[in-house]
Amino acid sequence: MIMVAHKQVVGRSRRFLTTASKNKILCNCLNRNFDLALKEIRAVPTTEMDHHLIQTCLIRSCYWGHIASVDYIWYKYVMQLHSLVIRPELLCDIGNLAIQEEKYFLPEHIYMYYKTVYGNNAQGLRWEDEYKLLKNKMEGFAKGTMEKTTFKEKWKVFLEDLDNYLPKDTVFRVRDFPYLTKSVVGAADSDLLYSILFNENKLTIANPSTLTLLLNMILLQSEWAIEFRISTFKKFLSVYKSLNADYRDSLLILFHECQGNAYRLSEVTKYVEDTLKGYDLVSLQARFG
Repeated sequence: MIMVAHKQVVGRSRRFLTTASKNKILCNCLNRNFDLALKEIRAVPTTEMDHHLIQTCLIRSCYWGHIASVDYIWYKYVMQLHSLVIRPELLCDIGNLAIQEEKYFLPEHIYMYYKTVYGNNAQGLRWEDEYKLLKNKMEGFAKGTMEKTTFKEKWKVFLEDLDNYLPKDTVFRVRDFPYLTKSVVGAADSDLLYSILFNENKLTIANPSTLTLLLNMILLQSEWAIEFRISTFKKFLSVYKSLNADYRDSLLILFHECQGNAYRLSEVTKYVEDTLKGYDLVSLQARFG
């Protein structure tokens, strides 16, 4: 009789993705028990993982802001194993979450992934998605290096990555760049922004809305004198008469900054009434009434 020796397995036995395990992971995700779901996901060998399930977990954890799950699934199943294909819309959402959760390098990795997967296939892709991904990349850099790099350095990155790259009809809104705006500091930056705005700095700006973006960054600097900001706004309208820009954001900022200062509010209102046409100033001011 032939005797067969059985080797004893020492340590933890291999976990297979049984139907019960799959249902448990899915249930925890749907019930927002992401810590428990992530523990179960980590226990399952990657070769046994159901890709539809892991994609569902990524979507849910991103939606509810569980960065630990997003971080693990992204690096394990997307970057290392290349077993998931992530839609541009979800890439944008992951980038937004990463910035809020101080994962500053993730937006750059996301954009590199986007260019690798979708870069040579323009069919069905939208410039809006690439704009959002580049915006996240810029904001991750601005927030992550807030005190380590100057605004001038950050602005050069903005010009290279967004202004000179995206279509010229892309509209840059100051609300999309809060951390780039916050990186403006001190009197030195006021002189710098002023010189860039009126082309004294000789930096090449390709997109017309980049100018209004920079203007609105100046207008949002509450520590700078309101007289300086109003005079900058007036000069902008005078210098760039043919720009055909949308000034609603600029007006909203100025009306907000002039609250409690009736004289300056009246000055701005009178100047806009005399200079700009087609703006409902009553409705704009009513937002702060």
